[in-house]
Amino acid sequence: MSAIFTQTQNNQRTLSVFKRAFIALMFCSILTSSFDLFAEEETPETDTSEETSNEEVSEEANDEEIQPVIVLTTQDWKDLKRPKANSDMQREELLKQASDPRQVIEFETPSETFFGLYLERNTAQPIGAALILHDAGLNADEPSFVSPLRNNLTDYGWSTLTIPIPDPESTPLPERQWPPYPADFTLNPPEEEEEVTEEESDNAETAEEITEEDTTAPANQPEENTEQTAGDDTTENDGAETANEPEITKQERTMQRIEAALQDLQGRGLLNIAIIGHGVSASWAISYLGSTNSPEMFTLVILDPRLPDAETDMDYLNTKIQGFDTMPVLDLITSQTVGSARSAKERKDTATRNQVSNYLQLKASPVTENNAQHHRLVKRVRGWLAQNAPGEETKIR
Repeated sequence: MSAIFTQTQNNQRTLSVFKRAFIALMFCSILTSSFDLFAEEETPETDTSEETSNEEVSEEANDEEIQPVIVLTTQDWKDLKRPKANSDMQREELLKQASDPRQVIEFETPSETFFGLYLERNTAQPIGAALILHDAGLNADEPSFVSPLRNNLTDYGWSTLTIPIPDPESTPLPERQWPPYPADFTLNPPEEEEEVTEEESDNAETAEEITEEDTTAPANQPEENTEQTAGDDTTENDGAETANEPEITKQERTMQRIEAALQDLQGRGLLNIAIIGHGVSASWAISYLGSTNSPEMFTLVILDPRLPDAETDMDYLNTKIQGFDTMPVLDLITSQTVGSARSAKERKDTATRNQVSNYLQLKASPVTENNAQHHRLVKRVRGWLAQNAPGEETKIR
């Protein structure tokens, strides 16, 4: 009995070992199958992500091929032509659009065309015309000086005309030190450059073929071709001469505009003309009257005159005023700066020293956009013109 019991125990132990091994094998198979399923689920996602990344890389590569990278050297950076802002033309165009078209008058000079704002007198008896010139950086209807004079002098028998004046030449800036830039400069991608070179080679081959055909052509050619080539050469030379002509300066443009405006007023039968210049335009008016042969035909009013920035002769105004013996001059000072006071004293001393009897200097309060100050300014100018340029109506044959 004991032997049988021991044998059954051994059998149970072997069965338990087999059970454990079987359970372990089943557990391992389940784990491996689950891992395989998880891998199968993840593989398509990874494939799609790889495909999208490859597509993005290809698109970026195409963009790089379409848009080449441009690298400039220092010399190329200096040679770039940058557009310059033309503030004069912009101000004139904006003022012309905002003005009453009935007041706009077109003028033409040998170098350009421009416009002016003309207002006829509001009285039955004409006295004369006033040509009003604005300061640098302003326009032909600025609200402090020009607009009050041109709108209010018409109530006292004066027809007014204002024209835009170009800004004077400024002091040249020092040469700029350019920073260093990369030495490589490629304007086109390599593919386009190769295509251009191929086209150039094709053009060169065609040119060689044409020259060979020309050499084989007969020597007797008609004379018309020679005449045409000669004419073409002359036209090319004329174009080169016009291109080499120096550009007109801003002072010459200003003198031409003043001359055109005065001729227009004289053509309207207004011979009693007063020129009113503010700031830098006062210097332009003095320069024009100093170059004319008959300054006694005009009357000059200068408001806070000053020289252009590029003018080096500090005694320019004093020298010109010495020659205005026969022309009435009103020098009205409204600026309270130290420089304007010093230059005003120099002008007054120069007129007193040279016995310029028709010169008068008056001081007034600073003029702003206040209507009361505008009224005083117009009253001063109108009262002085009534005494020194009364005017009279005459018949012109």
